[in-house]
Amino acid sequence: MNIKYSYILFLISLIALSGCQDKTYEEYLVNEPVYMSYEDLRKSIKETDEQPLEVPGKIYFKDNFIFINELMKGVHVYDNSNPETPVYKTFIEIPGNVDIAIKGDLLYADSYIDLVAIDISTLDNPVEKHRIKSVFNYTVPETKNDYRVGSIDYSKGVVVDWTVKEVREEVIENDYPIYYDILYTADYAMFNSAGAEASGQSSDTQGTAGSLARFMLYQNYLYVIQQGWYVDVFDITSPDTPISKNGFYTNNNAETLFIKNDKLFIGGQSGMQIFSLSNPEVPEYISGYSHITACDPVVVNDEYAFVTLRANNFCGGNTNQLDVIDIRNIETPLLKNSVVLTNPHGLGIDGDYLFVCDGDDGLRVFDASLPEQMDISNQLKQFNDIHAFDVIPLGDILLTIGEDGFYQYDYTNINDMKLLSSIRVVASED
Repeated sequence: MNIKYSYILFLISLIALSGCQDKTYEEYLVNEPVYMSYEDLRKSIKETDEQPLEVPGKIYFKDNFIFINELMKGVHVYDNSNPETPVYKTFIEIPGNVDIAIKGDLLYADSYIDLVAIDISTLDNPVEKHRIKSVFNYTVPETKNDYRVGSIDYSKGVVVDWTVKEVREEVIENDYPIYYDILYTADYAMFNSAGAEASGQSSDTQGTAGSLARFMLYQNYLYVIQQGWYVDVFDITSPDTPISKNGFYTNNNAETLFIKNDKLFIGGQSGMQIFSLSNPEVPEYISGYSHITACDPVVVNDEYAFVTLRANNFCGGNTNQLDVIDIRNIETPLLKNSVVLTNPHGLGIDGDYLFVCDGDDGLRVFDASLPEQMDISNQLKQFNDIHAFDVIPLGDILLTIGEDGFYQYDYTNINDMKLLSSIRVVASED
């Protein structure tokens, strides 16, 4: 038998032997995506019957109406002419919605990857006036378990839910993990309501939102934070037909927006940045203040910026505190005070009063007249029976939203703040 023939027999034997060996299989549960087609997404804006408040998101106030986001589903609308008895008006179905901003009778909202402009002059008949397609990053809803996430086919539409499926597959050597370029909305969603100052009754005015915003209106422009370091700019000179303009990059991972006078304050995971809006179409960087990695909403008065730093899975870091920053010289902001907190989220400022949502420790109220001396030991009030994540102070009424629902307080007498009304979360049947 020659050497070549022997070698061939050896190879055949190896192949036969390997074929007889048991293959190794792995069995596991996976979250498979449930899709809504792009066609269905783009004809889905409508008014529906009253919906339960199950997963509250941002709050927005305009012309005595309260708009409460139902995370990823749409917006509840209440007539708040009498804060002691808010009256449910309607639910505007907006799939994939997290943020809104309102100017006049036009409501601007994200709907998964699209920006929509909706005429709400008749609340029970909202009309989509314009849509800019595929302007936002692809997002997916939070899974309800720790199972793996299946592959996503972007051509099929947007992911609206998950279904658990059992998978059995052969284990192959060098089977490397797959990473997806998607954003999980649950971690990101709470950074989405803007601290606009303007409010009023005229149809030309804009509304007022909280401190966790990535939508912000200023004059004839709408600013929107994209995932990461980019801010979109939309010209809304013709309100029902927003036009996308050239946006701009920030110096860190941007999260929230707040406007004071003609300055845009951007809270980010590693600091606060300040931009001039002298030319609102092209904001110009002025200065910044850096801090360690943490979630970072910001509100501002004439002399100080107030920033909460919160540690969580999305932002990273392990710091929970309130920073007080002197901005009297806008080009050189200076840290003047830090107050250790439990797990701070959103905040609001009204004159000498600062309202801070502090996780399980509830709502805290500070005297902001001497901000460099603020401390837990001299806080004015604390409501530890709620779990709030954002607030809107309106001069004498405080709007508060949290995991357990919506609350309104009368703070005309800050030493005797009174609960006026509440809208409680209804437990989901899932």
